[in-house]
Amino acid sequence: MPPSTTVQPARATVAFPGTTALRTLAALRILLGAVLLWAFMAGLLLVGLALVLGVALRAAAVGGTALMVLMWLSALPIKSNPAVDEHIIYAAAMIAVAAAGAGRSWGLGPRWELILRRAPQPLRTVLT
Repeated sequence: MPPSTTVQPARATVAFPGTTALRTLAALRILLGAVLLWAFMAGLLLVGLALVLGVALRAAAVGGTALMVLMWLSALPIKSNPAVDEHIIYAAAMIAVAAAGAGRSWGLGPRWELILRRAPQPLRTVLT
């Protein structure tokens, strides 16, 4: 082996001492971004399923409203009217569906209430 190939990695390490730390932080950022993306999508799926099935409407309305407000904040500054943005309309619709108790007449609300009768009181309060 030529002597230059054995010395070359040592020069790179001395020239750029933070490359390992930067690569680790970059990998951590990519991993964290993927985990957060999956958690966000799972949250949207659970809110959507709860609203479609008519179960746990209060929890779905609170969680869905939080997700919509966060998506609205991520889109700022909005070029059009910020009060008539689709995220605000969807959040208001979720709150209206939960406030009207739409799951009792149009969804699986009565069956859900039978299931929750066997649940502990704190869980019953949250998921009613």
